[in-house]
Amino acid sequence: MHSIIAFSNTGKAYTVKGFEIPENERAADGAIENLLSLAENEQLVSAVAVNSLTDNILLLTKKGLVKRIQALEVVQSRKLGLSAITLNAGDCLVSAAKTEAGKTAVIASFNGRAVAVDESAFKLMSKAARGMCGIKLLPEEEAFSVIVTENAFFAVSDKGMGKKMTLEDMKPSVRGGRGARIYPADTEAGNIAFISCADCLGELEFLFADGTVKYKKSEAVPFKTAVSKGNKLVSADDGSSLVRIEFIPET
Repeated sequence: MHSIIAFSNTGKAYTVKGFEIPENERAADGAIENLLSLAENEQLVSAVAVNSLTDNILLLTKKGLVKRIQALEVVQSRKLGLSAITLNAGDCLVSAAKTEAGKTAVIASFNGRAVAVDESAFKLMSKAARGMCGIKLLPEEEAFSVIVTENAFFAVSDKGMGKKMTLEDMKPSVRGGRGARIYPADTEAGNIAFISCADCLGELEFLFADGTVKYKKSEAVPFKTAVSKGNKLVSADDGSSLVRIEFIPET
C-alpha cells in the first residue's frame, strides 16, 4: 500500500491514496485539503506517508503529550476521518511523524528547547488513548513539532534564520523533561518555528503571507551549535511574514 495519512488539529486522521494527489503539487498538506471536507476551524497539521499497516506514527499535542499509534488504527477507505487521539480540554494536535526502530524522536517547543530520546521511549497505544508526556512545558509554553532522525535536523526561526544541528550538539534529555536548548532566545533572530530531519538531501520551501514561495538547498544550510541562531536563509522582498516552512526530500 502507499497512502498518505493526514492529521488535523482536532486529532482526526484522514487517509488519501498517493495517486489521488496531483503530481504538480509540491506541498502535500495543501493538495490533500482540497480532497477533504474539513470541519469549520479544522486544519491539517501533518501528512505522513505510510507503506504498511504496521508503520508506527508519533503524534504530538501543543501541551507536550506524545502518542504512538500504528497506521492500521486510523487507515480507512472513507475520507470522513477517524479520531486518532483523545485530546484534553484546551489541547490540540500539532504534529505527526512516522517513526522507525533505532532512530531518535525530537520534540520541540516554541521556547527554543527540545527533548531528544530514543523513539522506543513511546509505547504503542490505542487510538482512544491521550498519550504520555513528551516534554515538560510551563503553562504559557507550547510544543509545535515532533520529528524522527538518525542524527541531524534543521532548526529555523520565523524570521528566516536557520541552521542544521546534530544530536551530539544537544545536552542529554529525558522523556517528559524540560529538554535542552536548540535555539537561542533572541528576538532579533526570531523564535524557532520549524524543525525537520536533515539526514538526506533536499530543499527547504518557504511560503510567505503574500503568496511568495522561495527555496533553499539543504546543503547550503550550515551546521551550527545549539547556542547559534544560524545564518539568514531567506527573506521576503517586501517584508512579508513567513507563514509556512517545509522540507522536500530529493526523490
